[in-house]
Amino acid sequence: MNKKIGIGIINVTGDDVAALCDSFPIVESIYNESIDKSTTWTKNSVIYKLINDGCDHIFLMDDTVKIKDKTVFDKYIETASKSGIWYLNYSGDYKIRNSIDYDGCGVSFSDTINKQFCYYYKGIFKNVGFFDERYSHGLLEQIDYTYRVCKKGLCPPWGWFADIENSNNYIHANPPEKLDTDEQMYWMENQWFKHRNGQFYHLIPDTKEDEAMKVLEELKEKYAKDI
Repeated sequence: MNKKIGIGIINVTGDDVAALCDSFPIVESIYNESIDKSTTWTKNSVIYKLINDGCDHIFLMDDTVKIKDKTVFDKYIETASKSGIWYLNYSGDYKIRNSIDYDGCGVSFSDTINKQFCYYYKGIFKNVGFFDERYSHGLLEQIDYTYRVCKKGLCPPWGWFADIENSNNYIHANPPEKLDTDEQMYWMENQWFKHRNGQFYHLIPDTKEDEAMKVLEELKEKYAKDI
């Protein structure tokens, strides 16, 4: 498998991106965008550039994320290849409901979606598409995207959001701000989520553990591969 790695960083200056290129020689493409329209549009712009540049492994990260261990990119790719889970989200300090070892690579499953640092194999975008820019305030775009990946059967089921085990050893990020359910912007985006997906996002039930384990077995059987 080709290992060309690309990183999209949201709201970082050109000088900082150049410094990152020097810091992570394994990474072949780094693009950044300032948030002058919306974070959703910004993500799509960066993804488009990385795919156009031939990147197979795509990382999107907020500018506030600090890399503690430079092997983090290889670790995410190795874990994806052994587990068959090609879409992973940094879990941060969210509650971990279970962990599974895949031939020396642990995967932890949190109960909440975090969008501060995400890994995607390019095939995810090929099958699911890009982010829905109608989430113009950038509040629920990652939640919507994750739900779409779940529905396609390309990641663990809803409520089992996958990350490498002990990811805080590799990455540091302050806890993201909690969604304010009383905000008008949140209300508008959740209305669109319901229109698109048939239910408000916060009312989607978690998947039972036995059902989740079955999906995880299927993902490994179908999509795990040597790199």
